[in-house]
Amino acid sequence: MKDDAAKEPHVDYGESSAKIWSVYVNATEKYDRALVESWKGDMDGILIFAGLFSAVVTAFLVESSKLFQEDQSTTTTAILAQISLQLSAMSNHSQAPVPPFNANIHPPVPSYALRVNVLWVLSLLLSLLCALCATLIQGWARNYLHAVERHAAPHQRARIRAFLFYGIEQSRVDAIVEGVPLLLHVSLFLFIAGIQQYIAPFNGPVALMVLIVLFIYLAIYAVTSIAPLVILSSAGVAIYICCCEEAEDAYEP
Repeated sequence: MKDDAAKEPHVDYGESSAKIWSVYVNATEKYDRALVESWKGDMDGILIFAGLFSAVVTAFLVESSKLFQEDQSTTTTAILAQISLQLSAMSNHSQAPVPPFNANIHPPVPSYALRVNVLWVLSLLLSLLCALCATLIQGWARNYLHAVERHAAPHQRARIRAFLFYGIEQSRVDAIVEGVPLLLHVSLFLFIAGIQQYIAPFNGPVALMVLIVLFIYLAIYAVTSIAPLVILSSAGVAIYICCCEEAEDAYEP
């Protein structure tokens, strides 16, 4: 046994020609490619949905912005009323002064118009933010893969990959990737809430139906988001209890 051990060559894992570098590169290459493809696939879907959704919200905003504009029919009615007063005073030879027409009087903006525009503007901004984050994440993924694969030497590639991947973990890029869909979901809920506020002054039953649908969406979203966490935690507790019971049975005299 001593002779066999003496014949085995000493391996210095710090050498550039050590086999461990190639093993590490081959193992991490598949993982990195799968990770980057997963990020790019998720962000492609986010970009498509955010683009279409932003176009829809913009169209609604164009219409809702008209609520802040002065109603020309109201102004015309006020002018005609002023002319009628003046003609009536002239025909009756009245000495009472006719109040002058004030063209600077503007009707107040309806409160629902403010709520609708605030909700839809926030929805549009969040949707555009999601599109921006998706574009940045795709750029990070391409740059990461390019920086890792541009070195041919396994030892250089392995060290650079370890350094860059550590930076990704410290920057919590995975949390950012998971947070982008959440922002898009919030944007969608704000848009639906804006629709409810927009319809409410004109048609109460339809607005109530939209509100009920919104609460159903929120309930389904909450259940589908929280249920997997509860199930996984329950399964983890059950596995832990089973392992403890097996360990106790194994050490019983």
